[in-house]
Amino acid sequence: MEHFKIIRPGALLRPYVKHYWFLRIDDVCTHPQRIAPVGNIELVFHRGSRLYSLSDRRSQPAAFISGQLMKFEDLTHTGGVDMIAVTFHPQSAKVFFKFPMNDFTGQKVDTDLLGDPDIEDLQKRIEDQPDDMKCVEMIESFLLKRLNMGR
Repeated sequence: MEHFKIIRPGALLRPYVKHYWFLRIDDVCTHPQRIAPVGNIELVFHRGSRLYSLSDRRSQPAAFISGQLMKFEDLTHTGGVDMIAVTFHPQSAKVFFKFPMNDFTGQKVDTDLLGDPDIEDLQKRIEDQPDDMKCVEMIESFLLKRLNMGR
């Protein structure tokens, strides 16, 4: 069974965040799902099994920043998928992160490699939180703190 939903951000984050999306899949994927590039940068968290990229020949990181993709990607999974993604408006992700977003083009960068303890803490809290709305609250708190810090 597959469940997908989109939640709009709070008023203060709407100029920067397009939406949050949630995906839960209980079934095993027996054939690849093709994902087309959409041109947005996303911050993605896996709370369940990670997706496997046939294109990259590896599993996605538990949490990562997906730069603007330049080509399609074929993904499979073994069930138990539970994902949350923050989809930023074009040019908005740079407000929240201290590194140039153009360095992420065509890549999925593991948040563990960023050396950012705040993102690592957010990832751990999201992994342990089954309530989607509480996850949105945690993400928005993180983003608002970054926005107020002027990163």
